[in-house]
Parts: sequence; structure tokens; C-alpha cells
Amino acid sequence: DSYRLEFGDPEPTPVRRVDNVLLRAGGHPSPVDGSTLRLHPDLFSDGAIILDQLASTTVHYRSDEDDEAVTLAWRGFEKLAIWSPPDDTDLLCVEPWFGLPDPVDFEGEYRTKPAQLHLDPGQEREFSLRISLPSPAPAASAAPKPTASAQDGRR
Repeated sequence: DSYRLEFGDPEPTPVRRVDNVLLRAGGHPSPVDGSTLRLHPDLFSDGAIILDQLASTTVHYRSDEDDEAVTLAWRGFEKLAIWSPPDDTDLLCVEPWFGLPDPVDFEGEYRTKPAQLHLDPGQEREFSLRISLPSPAPAASAAPKPTASAQDGRR
């Protein structure tokens, strides 16, 4: 309850949900308030949250007690999935995506699945993901000062 995701831009558009790994039809109200998604145990009880009309290219994972953040920044991805396994509220998955899971009623071939990227021979598409971690806190005890022999190169 004391953690949140802060997006680079407001994310008001409806989100998509999955039913047993298949994409449900229609949109669902966004749980993102402006650019902040408060994390709580019931948030993923209805499955993954998929932002398929994503405005942001960054998201910061923060605690209410500490202003430091884990930051994800991406290029080329158009969607973002956020989920947590049902039995593990300590694990949060934040995944930039391009495509979408199979819709609940989809029975076609993979190449005809909605939201797929098709590149012709010779075409290219670049994707990037950068994860920035907070700087580690200084050690509680400072390293011992070098002895005279270590200072003049004899260790």
C-alpha cells in the first residue's frame, strides 16, 4: 500500500484486462489517477493491467517513505503491462510491450492476431529499455584508513 508507479505523462485512457492470459473485450476504467498508480494487494485481483494507449515512455517505482525510485524508460514499445502473480504480492512486473495477448475469442493464425508488428524483409524496428536503479546508500562503517605501507604502494 505504500508504493506507487509514477508515469511520465497522465494515463487516463481505459486499460485492457486479461482473463486467464487471454485479452478481454473492451476497455476498463483506468486505475491510474493522473500520472500515479497506487499499488495495493487487490489491484491485480482482476488480472494484469495493460495500458494499450500508452502516453508515457517512463515510469518510476517509488515508496511513500523514500523518494528514490527505480526508473524504466523505453522507446519503440506502444503498450505497458503491469501485473503481479496472484499468490505473490511482493513481486511487481512492469513490462513494455508492442503486441497484445490473444483475444478471448481469437482462433486465427498468429500472423493475423491483432496488434502484431509485421516487418517485411529488410525493414527494421528499434526497441530499447533502460532500467535505472537508485544509488546505493553509503556503507554504515567507512573502510579502514590505509596503513603507511599501503599508502606508499606496499600492500
